[in-house]
Amino acid sequence: TVLTPNPNQTVTVNETREVRVNGALVANPTTSFTRTNGTFTSALPITLPANATRGTYEVTTTVAVGDRSSRGLTTFAVR
Repeated sequence: TVLTPNPNQTVTVNETREVRVNGALVANPTTSFTRTNGTFTSALPITLPANATRGTYEVTTTVAVGDRSSRGLTTFAVR
């Protein structure tokens, strides 16, 4: 959700995803969007090579606007 003092103001939203397996960084895609006030969703495909290490991968997503940021963590498994 983007909220600014001026409803017509646009801000740059930066998204970073850190993908790790066994603590090792294997992907780090980033995207930027210009947004006005409102609620948004975001999806970014993460492609791993066919020979990707089996195990549990952690994805830390950081969304930042200026000096403000929020982080979330999720996992998925490669079998």
